[in-house]
Amino acid sequence: MTTVVLRGGVTLPLAVYQNYIMAKVELLQPQIKGFAVKLKQFLKDKAKKENWHENRVKRVFSVQMKTAVKNFYIRDNCHPFKATILIWVQLPMWICLSFALRNMTGAFPGKLAQDLGVLVPALTSEGTLWFPDLTQPDPYWILPIMLGLTNLMVIEMHALRPTKPSKFQRRVTIFLRCLSVAMVPIAASLPTAMSLYWTVSSVFGLGQNLLLKSPKFRRISRIPKIHGESATPYRDMVNSAKDKVLRTNRRKDTVTSTQSKGNS
Repeated sequence: MTTVVLRGGVTLPLAVYQNYIMAKVELLQPQIKGFAVKLKQFLKDKAKKENWHENRVKRVFSVQMKTAVKNFYIRDNCHPFKATILIWVQLPMWICLSFALRNMTGAFPGKLAQDLGVLVPALTSEGTLWFPDLTQPDPYWILPIMLGLTNLMVIEMHALRPTKPSKFQRRVTIFLRCLSVAMVPIAASLPTAMSLYWTVSSVFGLGQNLLLKSPKFRRISRIPKIHGESATPYRDMVNSAKDKVLRTNRRKDTVTSTQSKGNS
């Protein structure tokens, strides 16, 4: 319940604000590009008249563009750094709650906790279903596997972008996939209270990301409509996933046929 309250009352509004800032920044891009074209032409003409060196033109262009972009952000109150507020709040909150649950269940105790044992004895009997004791690891690995699958769903949902990802983005996606898989045995070795918190938090995060793709919710939250925003985002995600699977199968078939020809 605490997880749902914190995620719904703290991180969801911050996620809405993050999307609001990102949308305003994206809507500013045509103005920034238009200003850059005009500035480049102005400096080109000025360089011809005053016989400026090419390096000076580049330096002046860079300085004036930085100033102009900064003024655009100030005017519309949408500096991109404001979009990072979610991670600055969510990550410390996740770490603090994880450490609190670790201490409450007596996991990895220090000298003081070693004498006290489980700091909240009620946790040994407040579980449910297959995990009655929240101080012990999940005996069937159900919660850790749910955690890994949910995290992978969030990662794959972000990977279904309409544009081709850069090399850096592909590497980040691969790293996050590996991290999600690695979290399964880690969660399985920790008290169920921690793996339950992590799983509920991840499920809420998945729902939050799906909700923020809804055009109706975005309009209710006053997130500006951006260019290319789909009216049917969920259908598009399903179609993108199907296309991705088909492309992967085609590549496998191509590799298999090539190897078969090589062997023959």
